[in-house]
Amino acid sequence: MFCRIYETDCVGNLSYINFDEKFQVGIKEIDEQLKLIFDQIQLMLKSINTGKWSTEIFKTIRIMGDYVNYYFKFEEDYMYKKNYPAVTFHIQQHKRLKTVLTDITDRLKEQGGNFSYISELTLKFAQEIISHILTIDKALGEFLSRDGQI
Repeated sequence: MFCRIYETDCVGNLSYINFDEKFQVGIKEIDEQLKLIFDQIQLMLKSINTGKWSTEIFKTIRIMGDYVNYYFKFEEDYMYKKNYPAVTFHIQQHKRLKTVLTDITDRLKEQGGNFSYISELTLKFAQEIISHILTIDKALGEFLSRDGQI
């Protein structure tokens, strides 16, 4: 997915992927929220890549969890307000992503210093939420722009 987005043969370091027009869904309010989530993903990945694992990752993942819950509620309210026909499916995807993030948090509490396993889960979450933005959130943006609601 990342190779296709950045037109390269190498995925490279995920912590250097910036939120740009490729990730925007075309809804100002949602794009502003996505930018904030993306910033938190970057902090999670940088805390892994810079070796500041033990001091920063717990805090960053907790903040990410709080913000993801806030953002998903914001987006779900928006979808209901705009009568988005795929709202149920979209909410199911939010629940799935929250479960992945909860799993990371639980594993951190249980295993603390198991760097490789937790970093693998964190990378998986980052990839999944970015994929969510590029597919599920983009579909919402396309629907609203086609329907003249933005």
